[in-house]
Amino acid sequence: MKTRKLGGTDLNLTTIGLGTWAIGGGDWTFGWGPQDDKESTEAIIRAIESGINWVDTAPAYGLGHSEEVVGKALKHFPKRPIVATKCGIVWNNKRQTSHVLNAKTIKQEVEASLKRLDIDVIDLYQIHWPDPDTELEAAWEQIGKAVKEGKLRYAGVCNCNIAQLKRIQPIHPVASLQPPYSMIERGAEESGLAGLLPRSEHRHSGLQPDTEGFVDRQIHAGAHPWITGGRPPPQRPQFQRTTVERQLRTGRKTDCAGKET
Repeated sequence: MKTRKLGGTDLNLTTIGLGTWAIGGGDWTFGWGPQDDKESTEAIIRAIESGINWVDTAPAYGLGHSEEVVGKALKHFPKRPIVATKCGIVWNNKRQTSHVLNAKTIKQEVEASLKRLDIDVIDLYQIHWPDPDTELEAAWEQIGKAVKEGKLRYAGVCNCNIAQLKRIQPIHPVASLQPPYSMIERGAEESGLAGLLPRSEHRHSGLQPDTEGFVDRQIHAGAHPWITGGRPPPQRPQFQRTTVERQLRTGRKTDCAGKET
């Protein structure tokens, strides 16, 4: 499988990676429904054996559960794949999530992720959402300290705008940038982020490149109760019926384009 170097890092990522949002299970606010941990572990192992060399996860995915499943799968490999995880979303004992971003919570989150993944160092550590961003600089400085301490190899961001990038870049290098960007989701072009990617040290490592299953037709009419009449996931506008229908039409167009080529 082809690889591409991630910006100014020494991480050579396969052009396809494995995302593990759904693996977190369905018993949390943004879950994708019940998952079988045994099947999830087998899927991760199969992906790596097939040539994929990086796995993307986050504490928020299942409130720590996705990281734990990934950690178990990693034990099957003498030389583990590249692991990317995130920070900035925490939860309480009632499993209610909130966005928190400051130096203290970052320090706690790094240690918790290392423990759940059962690894000594995280290859790529990313701010999941820069919200709230009142202590963004302090949080980023703490991430930089964790890199110097050898707990993280590189630091990146997800969902940041250009102004936020300019605030943190002088503190510590930004190794990666993950904006929602695909054939369907074009907001990065309007914001200017897409133009930033090719001419800077930042490199887009691929957040939702198939728009959560629409482009590659994993989601289609009748495929999921969210589409066929069930309540869409909270705050997930892309799964409202009118949005789904529009995205499915785009997906069909990509099918036609693929057949023509």
